[in-house]
Amino acid sequence: MASTQALDTQGRVAVDNAMRTQRSIRRLKPDPVDDALLLELIGLALEAPTGGGRDYAEFVVVKDRAVKARLARLNRQAWTVYGGVWRVTAGDDAKVHRTIRAVDWQAEHYKEIPTIVVACAKLHIEAGIPSCLR
Repeated sequence: MASTQALDTQGRVAVDNAMRTQRSIRRLKPDPVDDALLLELIGLALEAPTGGGRDYAEFVVVKDRAVKARLARLNRQAWTVYGGVWRVTAGDDAKVHRTIRAVDWQAEHYKEIPTIVVACAKLHIEAGIPSCLR
């Protein structure tokens, strides 16, 4: 598939093209992620359109094992509830069950993800009005 996509100078799929065309991937390699690549990805994310052109997002990059382990526990708790509801409503839809199995795998291996980028909405509230809405 990479042969039909735009390549960078090193023969890799260009990051911006990959971000626009890649489907969801839940089984990730444990290889470290280069800081320059992380900054490029976050920069591209910050260029995405926002309502009113406002700056709503902040990103937290997590590499610390203890923090990732805590996030993994929280993710597993959330997935236990959400995934349980999804299983009930999925019926016999094989495609949905395949996705559920993939998310199950990701939840079990979450702390092995080399870098977790948490997208946060900036909603600082002063005088009852979030700063991003003023």
